[in-house]
Amino acid sequence: MFRQNPFLSTALVTMLIATPALAMSPMGEITGEIGEEAFLWETLDVPEEGTATAEFEAFGPVTSVRLQGHEQGGESLMHNVVSLTVSLMGEGASASVMDVDVSFFPEGMSGAFYMSTDAPREAEISFDTLDLAGEEGRAEGSFSALLCRQDDFMTPPDLDDCIEARGEFATRLREQS
Repeated sequence: MFRQNPFLSTALVTMLIATPALAMSPMGEITGEIGEEAFLWETLDVPEEGTATAEFEAFGPVTSVRLQGHEQGGESLMHNVVSLTVSLMGEGASASVMDVDVSFFPEGMSGAFYMSTDAPREAEISFDTLDLAGEEGRAEGSFSALLCRQDDFMTPPDLDDCIEARGEFATRLREQS
């Protein structure tokens, strides 16, 4: 099975966004709840770097869609980050879902975080709209996952410390180059 590394994707985009001189503009929104707390996140375009926090990439018949949301109005762009990653076989909103990862980084990359990988229940991402024509696309849909705590990247998830995550997204997508 094709499986992306959500840690690496999140870390690379996070490093780009942490660079203060880069101009960023909103591409869309992710709304939802993590545990009992409601959030509003933005996906961001970083045109100077030719990248974004909402991207897609095709590998033959497999397409990867990655959405990373940064808390709108939060005290730090790097805290309370949500990451949704899905691998699809086929095209459009009816494509078969092969793999889904949902992650939440309350303290950015420096503290404990929550992941759906290895959780007792499979994460779900569904699309109402998925348009990947050309260099820019659009994704609208919803997600639901059980996220389990990891203290760092080297320790396994604590399956006794899990929280519910659910929400909706609507964003433009940039083709990853």
